[in-house]
Parts: sequence; C-alpha cells; structure tokens
Amino acid sequence: PMLPVVAGPDATRNQILAYSIVLVPLAVVPAFIGLGGWAYGAASIVLGAVFLALAINVWRIREGREADQACKRLFWFSILYLYVCSPCCSQRARFGDYSHEADVRHGVAR
Repeated sequence: PMLPVVAGPDATRNQILAYSIVLVPLAVVPAFIGLGGWAYGAASIVLGAVFLALAINVWRIREGREADQACKRLFWFSILYLYVCSPCCSQRARFGDYSHEADVRHGVAR
C-alpha cells in the first residue's frame, strides 16, 4: 500500500507487471523439479496465466474507475492464487508419489 504514495502509480504499475512476469515462470519450476505434483503444475500454469493477464490489465488501464477495478481484481485474485497454489504444492506429500521413478529422481535407494 505504500509504494503508490512513495513512487507514484506509474512506477507501481511497472513493478506489478515486472514482478508478475518473473513470478509466473518461476512458480511453475517446483512442478518440474519434483517439489510439486501434477496438481500444482496445472494450477500454477492456469492461475499464473490469469494472474499475468490481470497484471497486464492493471498496467494498461491507468485512469478512472476501470483502473481501480483492475487493481482490485488483481488484488483479490492474488489472494485466491496463494490459497489455491499453496495446498496444491503439498499434494505430493499428501497423496504420495511412490513410483520407482520418484525414488530415482529423489536419490532414494530401494
């Protein structure tokens, strides 16, 4: 909440977009390195695409009521994003991945 006051709305929008562009691909990485399962991978790809689209919308619409609505949509979606992606990341721990390939991937000897 302080960045718009200190840096201004344009700088804030630029940072929102820049950090979103970095977040989306990095959020998918755990699925590919074995830390997140298939549910996390799917959720992070779909939700990341929506998150990035909303961030682009915030960056693009700069004035008026539409700009306020775009910011609020991104804010509320960011809460949903965390709420959905966090438990999906631990789905592997809950359901387990007991295949031999998972053992090899994680360095467990049988």
